[in-house]
Amino acid sequence: MASKTLQRIVIICLTLTMASVSVGLFLPRTLITTHPDLETNAQRWKDFWFSHPLGKLYNLYHDANEVGLYFSEFDLVQPPLVHYDAWAE
Repeated sequence: MASKTLQRIVIICLTLTMASVSVGLFLPRTLITTHPDLETNAQRWKDFWFSHPLGKLYNLYHDANEVGLYFSEFDLVQPPLVHYDAWAE
């Protein structure tokens, strides 16, 4: 259940972000000289996207599924804390 909710949130965030990037035809040309292997402007924007925290979350989710780690198997809900009072006994 939490996995589906997380997936929906990620998809919505990616959709909103990619909608703004899809207008990338109007974005200024990036002047990144730190990665000489990136030749085109599209490659530079993809590199930026995958280094963005949302892109990292998206890649983590899909790469973990490829490896065999499924987020649906992990319980993200923490049980209530039980306080132990040594003086009460």
